[in-house]
Amino acid sequence: MSVRKRTLTIEEEKCLLHLPEKPNGYGILLVGDRNHYIQGETSLWTQHPTRKNLLEGLMEAGYTIFYCDQGGAHWGNDRLSVVLGRLKSLVMKTEILNQHIHILAEGMGALLVLRLMTDPSVSVRSAVFINPCFYLDKQLEEEKTNRFFYKKMIQEIKSSYGIEEKEIEDVCKKLGEICEKLDPSIPIRLIQAVYQAPYSMEKQTRFFIKEKKQTQKDLETTFYLPGKTIEQFLQPILTFFVKYE
Repeated sequence: MSVRKRTLTIEEEKCLLHLPEKPNGYGILLVGDRNHYIQGETSLWTQHPTRKNLLEGLMEAGYTIFYCDQGGAHWGNDRLSVVLGRLKSLVMKTEILNQHIHILAEGMGALLVLRLMTDPSVSVRSAVFINPCFYLDKQLEEEKTNRFFYKKMIQEIKSSYGIEEKEIEDVCKKLGEICEKLDPSIPIRLIQAVYQAPYSMEKQTRFFIKEKKQTQKDLETTFYLPGKTIEQFLQPILTFFVKYE
């Protein structure tokens, strides 16, 4: 298909906007994991074969898609949440779209989405999470079993937030409080690939379900056996988005 793209820059972060040939009037904000990137007019979503298929499938359905470069292991930092909020506002001003957006997040991108879902100015219609990391403190606990990866994660958090190690506990506490404040009316869909995710299914997805199943109005979850690629989640994602339009 003919893919139309527009590049933007917000606070020195590159952003990409993908415009479908037949817009349906709805936008999707993509929020990625540590491997998410933009290079010029290309990105992980245009260069990775299965992600490209997912992107094109969403565009064929008429969705306008936008996202920003995230600089690697962001761990949900404040600066990127501001950039994403500004990106959403800019896209709403330049495109003819419904003001309430869908969000598709992968991995640690969930930490950024939690911030957006508690920001009334962002107006989230629904959110889909693939192999999410909702709890920074629980991921730190998980990494303690391997000293090398634990020290690496500590350095990533320090660098991403611009803080000292002693301040990480406060960051974890703040993110936990944000998770507790989620708008219960926003529909959420969890997609978990069993044994394929870099984050603990028990400490992330299952714990989130346990915490939110009584408060979240619409919370759907599907666990997939090994072997599934991200493009195979296209139909469940489309079905979920359309349900709330």
